[in-house]
Amino acid sequence: MKKIKNIFYAASIVTAVYFCLKYPIDIGESVENSINRCMTLIIPSMFIFMCITSFITNSGLHRFLGRPLRFISEKLFRIPEEGLAVFILSMIAGYPAGTKLVADSFKNGDINGEQAKRMYCFCFSSGPAFISGTAAGILYPNSNAGLLIFLSVTAGNIITALILSINAPKVAKKNKRNITSVSTGCIIPSVKSASSAMIQMCIMIAAFGGFCCILRLTGILQYISFFTGNILNKNPDEIYNTLMTILEISNIVNLPQMNISLMPVAASLLSFGGICVLMQITALSDKNFSIKMFIRTRLIAAFISGTACRFLLRFLNMHNVKEAVSYNIISDNKYSPLPTIFLIIMMIMLLGTCLLYTSPSPRDS
Repeated sequence: MKKIKNIFYAASIVTAVYFCLKYPIDIGESVENSINRCMTLIIPSMFIFMCITSFITNSGLHRFLGRPLRFISEKLFRIPEEGLAVFILSMIAGYPAGTKLVADSFKNGDINGEQAKRMYCFCFSSGPAFISGTAAGILYPNSNAGLLIFLSVTAGNIITALILSINAPKVAKKNKRNITSVSTGCIIPSVKSASSAMIQMCIMIAAFGGFCCILRLTGILQYISFFTGNILNKNPDEIYNTLMTILEISNIVNLPQMNISLMPVAASLLSFGGICVLMQITALSDKNFSIKMFIRTRLIAAFISGTACRFLLRFLNMHNVKEAVSYNIISDNKYSPLPTIFLIIMMIMLLGTCLLYTSPSPRDS
């Protein structure tokens, strides 16, 4: 079995190299589009949330935020009050931030290994900034679709957290710790941490852009889309865009606009997160992360989110929005990438400066 797996990996690498050499322009354009998406959508909408959540955990404010909800945290979710604060923050900050918050909480001793293993599975959300600013803002402009999708994704995470807590052990009592330690010294480490996570996320998105282009050039995705579309009596283009979104979640903006029937699908996709996000959180997590448990849980959460979205559609009157409404999608060309470029340069400079001052001096050795 291991030999077959190695042969498959080797054949995949050879195939990828072949397409890179034969279609360099197509793959380059795909990577460029992914980078543009990071500059115009991902970084502007998510970077500040990453900085804020990192500052909250570094300063210890999350311990204060979770204290009023201690009963709910310990009795329903079977996690300490610090864990509930991390859960709430992960719903706001976005995909990588939730994973990093859980890893930092375990490192700081706020949660144990069993709690961290469960929390990795439900401290996972695209966040309102990504949903409203990119997905819902482009797919369903001038509507309350962003709120509906966010509520659906949140419902999926809450129900998933309750399911995972059924057989979980009770929260052990521990000595009280200092609630907060807010100081200006927390700012630079917080920005450094957010910068590192953001750069890693954008690099993965760019790499997956090239990977998705290779799959498209092989014709595999088109064949699957055509075959699945005939079975389900669906448009093959919708199936294709859905598959691309499963691979990389930012491709969700390529789904058909103003198609109300696809909104539960969008909610499910945002709840699952995609393969690219899975690779990002694998890199940011620690030894407590279980990829098998995570995938099973996210599939359940995606189903719950899609069902919740379909249910909420009855109350938010989204069907009153005409699918033929004419609207203008904001072109990326209207925005200059220079601010984002300067932000990336400053992030790299900050990381370099921190590494310079934290590395041991030759005199000390």
